[in-house]
Amino acid sequence: WKNIVDNYLECYHCGPAHPGFSDSVQVDRYWHTMHGNWTLQYGFAKPSEQSFKFEEGTDAAFHGFWLWPCTMLNVTPIKGMMTVIYEFPVDSETTLQNYDIYFTNEELTDEQKSLIEWYRDVFRPEDLRLVESVQKGLKSRGYRGQGRIMADSSGSGISEHGIAHFHNLLAQVFKD
Repeated sequence: WKNIVDNYLECYHCGPAHPGFSDSVQVDRYWHTMHGNWTLQYGFAKPSEQSFKFEEGTDAAFHGFWLWPCTMLNVTPIKGMMTVIYEFPVDSETTLQNYDIYFTNEELTDEQKSLIEWYRDVFRPEDLRLVESVQKGLKSRGYRGQGRIMADSSGSGISEHGIAHFHNLLAQVFKD
C-alpha cells in the first residue's frame, strides 16, 4: 500500500506514464499542498478526447485528496462525479483496493460513462503496472533502501512534497 500512496502523492510520473491524464490536467498548472493528515493535489483541466471529456469553456479542475493513511478522493472535471479509493493492506506485498464512484445524477451522462471506461481500461492499468514494477524493484539486489525525493520550493506538479509528507507521517507512527 505504501507504493500505491507514494504513486498517488506525486505527478512526476504523469507525463510519461499517463498521457491521457496529462493531456487534460495541465501539469504545468498543477500543485500539491500538505495539511496535517491529508494532502491536496489541484490541477486546471481542459477537455481531452483521451480522458476527461467535457464542454469546452467550462472552468474545470482536478482535485485529488489523500487522507491518512489509505484513502483517496478524486473530484474530476466531469460534473457530478467523484471517486473514492480505499487501500486495505493485506501483507507487505498485497493490497486490496476498493474503488467507488459517486454521482449526483441518477442517469449517467456520456461524459461520465466515458470517464469510467477510461479509468477502468487505461488509467488504473497504467498505475498498476507502475506500482507493481516499483514493488518488484524494491526486492532487487540493486536497491539499497533509499532514494531521493524530487521537491521544488513551489510544490509544483513535478514535486514529490506529498511523498515526503507521507513518509514523515509514517516515521512519526513508527517512532511512537
